[in-house]
Amino acid sequence: LMEPVFDITDESFPHMSFVQGKLGGFPVRVYRISFSGELSYEIATPSGLGLSLWKALMDAGDDAGIAPYGTEALHILRAEKGYIVVGDETDGTTTPDDVGLGGMVSKKKADFSGKRSLEQSELKRAGRKQLVGLLTEEPSAVLPDGAHAVAAVHDKPPLKTIGHITSSYLSPTFVLSFAMDT
Repeated sequence: LMEPVFDITDESFPHMSFVQGKLGGFPVRVYRISFSGELSYEIATPSGLGLSLWKALMDAGDDAGIAPYGTEALHILRAEKGYIVVGDETDGTTTPDDVGLGGMVSKKKADFSGKRSLEQSELKRAGRKQLVGLLTEEPSAVLPDGAHAVAAVHDKPPLKTIGHITSSYLSPTFVLSFAMDT
């Protein structure tokens, strides 16, 4: 839908960039960003034009089989790629290192917002919880969000908690359940 209007090659429209122009006569700003992890674009237009633009895009894409997808599909796609949701896979105690994003923290800047906090000994302690992906032994068993991951299952407490499920889904693509755990 956008190729006739915008040059959307990787070279001219790289990830995390945007272009402005008209799409189907509508003023738009098109962002090449992706919460789902798929090659995708977000299109912004003035709010009063949103529904009309939506209808025009759906009509224009009908021959190509365009179809909207909802937030559950979006969350499955992002979790399959290991993309985090702040507030799900993170909380106020989580650092970028805990979720595998330590490389995004500047090593060159003398100071930045949050640097002092990241230097606290507790936040640098070895053995902190880490975000990991899990597959269940039973492919159709979807673990409940918030469930505790335990070292071993016993008939009665105490059970040693080694993490908790932050997100859990049944993947229609891979036909199995998977989860993220910290």
